[in-house]
Amino acid sequence: MKITDIKFSVEKIRNRFISSLVFVALIYNLTVSWKVFSNIPLSDPASYPEIAKVSKFFYDTGIREPVQIYIVKFFMLFGLNDILSVRAATTLIAAFFGVLLFRFIFKRYGFTASMVAGFVFAANPYMGYYSLQGVNNLTSGFFLMLFVYFLTKKEYGRGNLIYTSLFAALSMLTRLENILIVFLILASFVLINFSKTKLRFSLLIFAFSFVAVLPYPLHQAYKYKSPTHSHNMAARFWTNTEKNGPRSVQRYKDGPMSISGFLFRDGISGAALSLGKGYFKSFFHYIPRILYYKTAFFLFILGFIVTVLRKKYFLASLLPIMILPVVFIAGIDQISKGSGIELRFYINVLWLLGIYAGLGVNTVAVYANKKLEKLAVKK
Repeated sequence: MKITDIKFSVEKIRNRFISSLVFVALIYNLTVSWKVFSNIPLSDPASYPEIAKVSKFFYDTGIREPVQIYIVKFFMLFGLNDILSVRAATTLIAAFFGVLLFRFIFKRYGFTASMVAGFVFAANPYMGYYSLQGVNNLTSGFFLMLFVYFLTKKEYGRGNLIYTSLFAALSMLTRLENILIVFLILASFVLINFSKTKLRFSLLIFAFSFVAVLPYPLHQAYKYKSPTHSHNMAARFWTNTEKNGPRSVQRYKDGPMSISGFLFRDGISGAALSLGKGYFKSFFHYIPRILYYKTAFFLFILGFIVTVLRKKYFLASLLPIMILPVVFIAGIDQISKGSGIELRFYINVLWLLGIYAGLGVNTVAVYANKKLEKLAVKK
């Protein structure tokens, strides 16, 4: 047996061992989270089972987008009680999320990057907590990750078009604001290294996914007289919370409010200021908190800088795009004075933060390995 063959075998065994540690961390996190957090009452997701019971068809889910409702409905078919169905649905999604994230990054950026990103996701306490809370933000991130994965395969055939459009649509039907996120991601994909093929492919993706999503806002328009009724109610919630404080009782007082009315409630200059402050607070307050560990935040910063320096502009653009719908509410105290908003609004980008961290470590490791090889040759 050649030395190179032995080296390859040892490396393969090492990689499998470390990969297994990532999956052990994932299972351990979800298991401990189930023991610790399964008695904490649910917030909004507590209403999902009742909505699932009265829903007559897929798009008939009221002010809650249908994907999460029907995932819960699926688990209810197995005889699980209402709350258990909500918790089991998102916990299983979190498990799939961790496994597919590792595979995605391994195929794109190599083992070192996948190992780091895998641990950033698998060992994150907030991921475990929110998987037990049944929030659709985690599911939203899952489908956005799959959408980005198939989009960046650079295969423009029919098969990849179907998969990319499917996951784009599922992300939109999990959280409706993902229509904007998917549109901006596709725009970034086209404009960076523009080609007519990419433009045509992206237009088809958006058209197919939007057609699949359209019945939901149309049903909202029929039922509530507005295609964006759910988000109009959310706009009123955030306006009243900002105006009257987080402890105010009637946060939906005065009824639906237009999204533009919320965004420009302080005029154009106020909206621009809110945008800038929101991004600043996101990067230096919420993202360090959602990453939980200081080491993970350091690796994210390193990786994001490396991503820009290596001219991976599309990858770098994903973070500001994906948190855009959140930055306008980032300065509002949702729960108590000084609390800010719930961290669940940032859990959908945890996988992306892991990719940046993994890419940063991988780049440093490759650079260090080359330097060591040069020193060895000189000796």
